Amino acid sequence: MDLQRKQPHLSFTASNPLILEITLDRVAVSAGVGGVEFISFDHTFETPLVVPILGTADSGVIENVALTQGGLDIIPEGFLDILNLDLFLREATIGGIGGISVNDTGLTATDTSTTWVTPFN
Repeated sequence: MDLQRKQPHLSFTASNPLILEITLDRVAVSAGVGGVEFISFDHTFETPLVVPILGTADSGVIENVALTQGGLDIIPEGFLDILNLDLFLREATIGGIGGISVNDTGLTATDTSTTWVTPFN
């Protein structure tokens, strides 16, 4: 996340453990620490994000991320809990085309490694 702009933005790396290509169309995330949400966004990719077989892909910049507590008091922690993750994707795409729609909602994760880029570091 880069806070040098007035509106926070972020990027993430998507991993694909499958032997099928996946394509992300939309992702919605609520993340925080100790059950308290600090970050929220709902992003539809203008150009769907193709994640290769057993590979990774960078999301590119996602603008206007909501800081739901007004700031990032969690910066020193170095991790976030994914309180809710909704993925809207297609499996078995070819170059991002076609595929089978698979919506995976209500996912969670703890202690997700996080790196912050701010004007202060």
